[in-house]
Amino acid sequence: MNTQIVKTDKPERKRYLESERRELIRKYRVSGMTQAAFCRANGLTAVTLSKWLRVRGEKGRGRGAAGFAEVEIAPPAVCDLAVEVIRPDGRVFRFRNLRATGEHAAFIRRVASC
Repeated sequence: MNTQIVKTDKPERKRYLESERRELIRKYRVSGMTQAAFCRANGLTAVTLSKWLRVRGEKGRGRGAAGFAEVEIAPPAVCDLAVEVIRPDGRVFRFRNLRATGEHAAFIRRVASC
């Protein structure tokens, strides 16, 4: 790349030719990387790449480029449980509206073993 160094108040500010900008944008599009990752790998600032994309009416794949995707969540096979534990000494423990989770199963095992 024939990147030019231009004297400014900021040390070593890079100025890119239009052809270099187009090439970097093309590389960014096919990279599959986020803007931040691409910029780190290519010595750019995120502000610079964002501006180039914005000027061309494009959006990047950074945090702000998120969209919506429809998802379907299937209900669990067992939602609410009613459990009755009868101990050998005759004590009865009844639990209602339990969810089928590992925590509840462990709790019931502890009650049954007391």
